[in-house]
Formats: sequence, structure tokens, C-alpha cells
Amino acid sequence: MKHLKIRKTSRSVAAFAMIPLSVALFSQPAIQEGQTGPREFMTHEQFIASTQKAAFADYAKRADTKVANEKEFLRMKNHVLSMYEGVIVKNSFAMEANGYVDCIDVKTQPSLRRGGKQFTIQTPPNAVAVEERPQELKAQAVQPMLSRDKKDRFGNVMFCESGFIPLRRITLDELTRFATLEDFFNKFGRAGTSGLPQKK
Repeated sequence: MKHLKIRKTSRSVAAFAMIPLSVALFSQPAIQEGQTGPREFMTHEQFIASTQKAAFADYAKRADTKVANEKEFLRMKNHVLSMYEGVIVKNSFAMEANGYVDCIDVKTQPSLRRGGKQFTIQTPPNAVAVEERPQELKAQAVQPMLSRDKKDRFGNVMFCESGFIPLRRITLDELTRFATLEDFFNKFGRAGTSGLPQKK
């Protein structure tokens, strides 16, 4: 009898570390319709330096900026910088309409920092043997989104080495399309008065 080995799942930080690419790329609000990918490639170091120098006055002039005021702008700026504080990036690449993707050291990923605490990745549980049922094996193989053989339009390899996970880059350009930081985190684009989602 054939057996398949699978891993038990648990509600632990370990599950966070193994985020599928689709979740890593699209867990945050996607770039809005009508936008195009970046015209010039920006490394992670350049991105951080640009964010540090960003000023409300520059963004207030943009037609697509909706940030309410300078106070909210500074909150957004601090959020971006704090999110990437201490993060180790091996390489980056562009995903067209989905912006940039950074390959982040799994041990320094932002999801391990919550409430001012630093978490560590737990050791996965031992594999468990499960009986294979041929009648259920109907799924077809899907080509991976990332590969050592794939390159973006700037010539960067679209692949993260072992020990690194792909994470879509969150930028001030994206955050400032919302009035407040709370609106950015709200899937309807505006926070409700009671703290619940509220449609426009």
C-alpha cells in the first residue's frame, strides 16, 4: 500500500513562515486598476532610503493622493519603515502590476514581530503517514510562479533561495491612496465608525 507523507498543521508562528506565494503577494490590497508596473527597478536599499526622505508636501501634489493630512502621512511613513526594520533582504524582483517582491530571510520576516515582541519559528512536527486514495488524486500539476529560470523585465531572477520567503513590497505610493492608515487596512477602503468594515 502506498503512503503519502504530510505535515500536521498548527496555529503557530511556524505556519506564518511558510506563506504560499499567492498569499505573500496578495495579502495586502492590490495595486489599483489602470496602474502599470514600475518603470525603473528600485532595490530594497533604494526603497528604504526613498521612504526615509519622503515628505508630505511632495505627495500632497499628486493627483492620486488621498491621505487626509500630514499627521496621517507620517503614520503611514512610520508604518512602512517599522515594517522593514531589521529585515534581511537577499534579492528583489518586479511582478508587473503587483509591484516589487523582496526575498526576505524567514527569520526576520515582519510577521514574527507583533506587539513589540520578537517571535521565533517553531520546529515543524514529524511527518504522519496517510493512506493514499487513488480516486482522490485528480489534481493536475501547476507551474510554479517563481523559478530560477524566470526573470523580470529588468533581468532580475524571480526566485527566492531556501531560507527566504517572497513578500510583496508595501510602499508609501500605495498607502497614500487612502485617507488614513486604518482605511488602508480595511478591505472596503474606509474604516467604520464602530471599528467594523463600512462600505463606501
